[in-house]
Amino acid sequence: DPIARRLAEKYHVIAPDLRGHGESSWSPQGYAVRAFAGDVTGLLGQMGIGPYYLVGHSNGVRVSIAIAGENPGQVRRMALSDAGPATSVEGARFMRDFIARNTNLRGFRDEHEVREFYVAQHPEWVEEFIDLHVQYQVRRNWA
Repeated sequence: DPIARRLAEKYHVIAPDLRGHGESSWSPQGYAVRAFAGDVTGLLGQMGIGPYYLVGHSNGVRVSIAIAGENPGQVRRMALSDAGPATSVEGARFMRDFIARNTNLRGFRDEHEVREFYVAQHPEWVEEFIDLHVQYQVRRNWA
């Protein structure tokens, strides 16, 4: 959201929630990169938008690469952040260790615990990023 606001000062920004992310529903069809890319290109096609600039962060990097690969005439330029087309050995180890550290989490009692978790994991993040993760990255359940 903060990055989209900044880009919107100069560009018309469309920031869709990918399936299973943000306020989008979870998808029983899964979360393959090509499915995400098809969702985005379908949206842009329905809106009659193109050619366009792409900005991809984290999982959005691979989605953007797939979009550019399958629709090269539609992508003017692309900016990628926090990932790349390949995963380094160091990056794979980091993710393996991150998942191992967090797999045993049974849940959080309240939003305060969620906030504490993200602050401990990412002390470098600005408050708004923490707020967004507390709001969108944890799914409430019956408990």
